[in-house]
Amino acid sequence: MWAYFDESGEFEGEPQRFVNMTVGGCIASFKAWQEFAPNWSAVLASEGVECFHMVDFENFTKPFDWFLEDGTRDHARHRRFLNALLDVLLDHCTKFVGFNYFPMGEKRQQREAYKRCIQDAVKGCNRDLAQEFETGLSVVFASYPEVPESTVQRIFEQHNLNNRLLSCTVTSPSQALPLQAADLVAYEMARVQRPKWPERYPFSRLKEKATVLTVSTKWDNARWDAMPWDGRAVDG
Repeated sequence: MWAYFDESGEFEGEPQRFVNMTVGGCIASFKAWQEFAPNWSAVLASEGVECFHMVDFENFTKPFDWFLEDGTRDHARHRRFLNALLDVLLDHCTKFVGFNYFPMGEKRQQREAYKRCIQDAVKGCNRDLAQEFETGLSVVFASYPEVPESTVQRIFEQHNLNNRLLSCTVTSPSQALPLQAADLVAYEMARVQRPKWPERYPFSRLKEKATVLTVSTKWDNARWDAMPWDGRAVDG
């Protein structure tokens, strides 16, 4: 089994403040990811896209600058493309996990929030997920400019208790297509945690077929919540 993780940060206000970091992951067998790759690539190629990035996609920025003749956004094309990607993902993967960190007070540094999420992801995979599968579990993290690969590897070594996880790799989404799917999942997991915001369509699609869909959330006051697949927040 292979778990691919990417991050999604959120900002608010003017000037913008960093308020949330989410590391979201997709878990499937090696064979499933092998079958996933050419199908995902085919959807990208259908629109001349080399690498999928959810922030650019949602903001209709290049290469997703799809507009109608009157200058309005081409939402129909946008939805078709998104549905095609979700179809490919859900045909090959139905296990999704996420780790949120909401900094409070003066602790709004992206680097530290990301490191905490990586730590929680490694600990969660080691403690809970590695024991569920009959085969080993390896983790792959998308490269993040604020945190070097050596730091991720050090976190992995510190929290991979009893070496339950087989390996840890850091690479770019352009080099590992499942990381592009993980970017989509992380984006949706970050936004579903916003209080009083309606559930977004992509998250609803994930819920429809997910066999595992969990988000663990941590605040600076050490309170933990776990959000199960049906979207209700419960004490963890």
